[in-house]
Amino acid sequence: MLAVRQAQGVFDCGRDNGRNHAKMVKAIITVDFIGKNMKIYQPATYRITVEGHLDDSWSDCLGGMTITTSSHGDQCVMTTLVGRVRDQAELSGVLNTLYEFHLPLLAVKILPPE
Repeated sequence: MLAVRQAQGVFDCGRDNGRNHAKMVKAIITVDFIGKNMKIYQPATYRITVEGHLDDSWSDCLGGMTITTSSHGDQCVMTTLVGRVRDQAELSGVLNTLYEFHLPLLAVKILPPE
């Protein structure tokens, strides 16, 4: 079953320039493929995009995801992580690690199975 759902939210992504208030970032979470009976304990492949640079040596700490960094002209540097996680608990761990690195979350996308 293919469907497109989109949710917008504001996520707390750590401190902004060392000040005491949190930097709030609007992120888009999209789902292009919804399995017939998808459960939170099933494996799935995700593409996660964050603002900032993340070296690919962090792959092991992030569930073995493939890490690529791209620069968009004079604008920000973005890092994309793609990989399969065992379940949503592991996905939560990856997202929490990115939060601890103070990398603003820009997008989380579940990819259709291959």
